[in-house]
Amino acid sequence: MQPRKISEDCHRDPAAKEHRVEEAGLDAVDIVCLDILRFFISTFAEPQSQNWMRGFARAAAAFGPTNGPVVAARLIALLQAVRRGRRSMFMYSNPDCPGCCKILTEHERRLICAINGQRHGRPQLARLQLMMLCEGNSTDAVLVQLDAFMTTLAECPLHHDGAVDRADVF
Repeated sequence: MQPRKISEDCHRDPAAKEHRVEEAGLDAVDIVCLDILRFFISTFAEPQSQNWMRGFARAAAAFGPTNGPVVAARLIALLQAVRRGRRSMFMYSNPDCPGCCKILTEHERRLICAINGQRHGRPQLARLQLMMLCEGNSTDAVLVQLDAFMTTLAECPLHHDGAVDRADVF
């Protein structure tokens, strides 16, 4: 079966382990976390983009001006722990490409599934996803950061459904 092109503006086709974001079963918190993560990851890939500022803006728009930066800081700490636990590059979809941003990479999916699993009382699912994401390396530091992130999320609810006007962030 030939993969379906996501966007005429993008020449990337979804790979075997990639999914359409809209078909991945993500809830509003998952989507916001994915957006924030992509901005931070793209900053590592292209520091001159300064996309970390957009990550904080997305968090503030979704969680409020007081809680948003706290959520973003905890999320970047989680991401840093994952990056230290991996040997290979973390593959992500470009948040600035109209086609790529609709694709959920395997690595993004595993991290979002770990967050979702922990949020919904499925710590074994979270541990499995993190073990795979960290390529069999120790996940102890990642689990510490995941727990800290969960505590923060419990204290910082989304405003409405987390939807924001793209002009607020982009």
